[in-house]
Amino acid sequence: MLLDVLVTVLRHTKGARGSFNEPEVTWPEAGKVYAAEMPVSSDETAAVGQEMAFERASLRMRRNSLTDAMTTRDRLSFRGATWEIAGKRSAGGSRRAFYHVDVLRRIDTDRDEE
Repeated sequence: MLLDVLVTVLRHTKGARGSFNEPEVTWPEAGKVYAAEMPVSSDETAAVGQEMAFERASLRMRRNSLTDAMTTRDRLSFRGATWEIAGKRSAGGSRRAFYHVDVLRRIDTDRDEE
């Protein structure tokens, strides 16, 4: 297994209050980690008359303090796109030294959402 993809972890953070007195959500960079990417599939979903297309991938990351703290509220950036974390689980073997992280991103829009 080759950890050849440099992934930036973007931490979900609530900042200052906006014009409607609601906290502004930002995703500042929390750190970088190398991962092995395993493409999974692409999906099209129709819900409430709206069609959406998603690309999915699975990453295998070495377990450390940065990846231990990752949650589904955080985001990952790699291959020039921002990905939502769909799930994180311990990988078997190697004394659970790795995580499998499932990610997805919308591919039916022209812009990369923050």
